[in-house]
Amino acid sequence: MTDLTNSLLIATPTEDPFFAGTIIYINQHESRGSVGLVLNKPMKMEDQIVFEKIKPTEFKTRSPVLIGGPISQNTMFMLERKKDQPVNILSQQSIEGLDEENHNNYQMIVGLAGWSSNQLDEEIHLGSWIVIPADLDIIFHPKIEQRYSLALQSLGIKPHQLAPACGHA
Repeated sequence: MTDLTNSLLIATPTEDPFFAGTIIYINQHESRGSVGLVLNKPMKMEDQIVFEKIKPTEFKTRSPVLIGGPISQNTMFMLERKKDQPVNILSQQSIEGLDEENHNNYQMIVGLAGWSSNQLDEEIHLGSWIVIPADLDIIFHPKIEQRYSLALQSLGIKPHQLAPACGHA
């Protein structure tokens, strides 16, 4: 098993409406399972109104709050861009007192994506995901809707060039 921590997953065409067209930052990949955060699925306005009621801080970013995955959607995370590490993930308790002037260095996310033991490795083997190294310019790109195509472009691929996973002989 290759350690995919600090990698990005690019979804190949899928019929799963949640993961179609997504990129995911993998922050934990080990034998027990994997955890990641979807980086390009903004909350709808009605979801953000609900979120405002549960948000424990008045910290504001200029980018929309993202839905990080279908699991733990009542839990908030903040991705922080730091020079000394790929990405720092802050919990709800750590958000108080952040420097709001550097808002481009933060991305607020609710929920996460998770895989059981070996599940992610199997999905990669089946062609459901393309793996690339984490790229801070993609993770924190201000235009969320461009993050997926930027990730593909880093490999010289355009979205229309992808075909659904067909399996292996």
